[in-house]
Amino acid sequence: MGLYLAGHWQQDLFKSLSWFVPRNSVPKPLNANQKGAAYRAPSWSWVSINSTVRIEKTLWWSPKRGESPCKSQTEEYLHWERQYTPALVEFEISNPRNVDAYISVGTGSFIEIEAFCRSLFLAPNPIGYELPDGPGGALVKEISLDLEDRSLCYLEKPPDYRGYVREVVMAQICKGCRGDRNVYALLLEPESQGCYRRIGRAALGNYNLGNFLESQKPIIWDFHMHPRQRDEKLDELKTREWEATKWARRRLKLV
Repeated sequence: MGLYLAGHWQQDLFKSLSWFVPRNSVPKPLNANQKGAAYRAPSWSWVSINSTVRIEKTLWWSPKRGESPCKSQTEEYLHWERQYTPALVEFEISNPRNVDAYISVGTGSFIEIEAFCRSLFLAPNPIGYELPDGPGGALVKEISLDLEDRSLCYLEKPPDYRGYVREVVMAQICKGCRGDRNVYALLLEPESQGCYRRIGRAALGNYNLGNFLESQKPIIWDFHMHPRQRDEKLDELKTREWEATKWARRRLKLV
């Protein structure tokens, strides 16, 4: 499992970082990013949140009895791994009191990662006549903010934003291999001295391989199909937002 990094095991770090706060939970801010709150853990750790958190089960291969991953599932997953797999570059977990590292994390703890990123623009309400790109869009299916209410998002800055929009970094960290096969991304805001803090997680849909999926021989079982194939929404699979030119590999220090 590797080293223990503030609530995460190194071996499954990026899957573990995709934790989210369920909608029916009301977290109380207890992390260092909130004024007047005592430091508990870095923002990227679920330990920083005073709430129930969850991780998607579909991040691991565990098909039901009698089922096995089909070619389209495995090829799609491996394609994402080849194209977008993130990397842990450096980390430091501070433990100034020299107590049990499993129950105490000191200030200054960080991880530095390399991941494919792009900007995302969050707004509490629709901006002018611009239709939001999510949640529920062709790319951004869900937005889960750690300490705030729901938000709309735009892939490009709306021209009539009037200061209501904030720009965040969306960094891909892992991909589901079952179910909706979503890609999960951290939502990060700039902090001081070139660092970033986590503010939430996004679920990205339609990692398309549209041509690949359409070229496959007919698949008998529904659970072997891509969800959009079941819905007969193949046009949606062809969203251009997954093109490599839309993403840039960046090194980010998360605190």
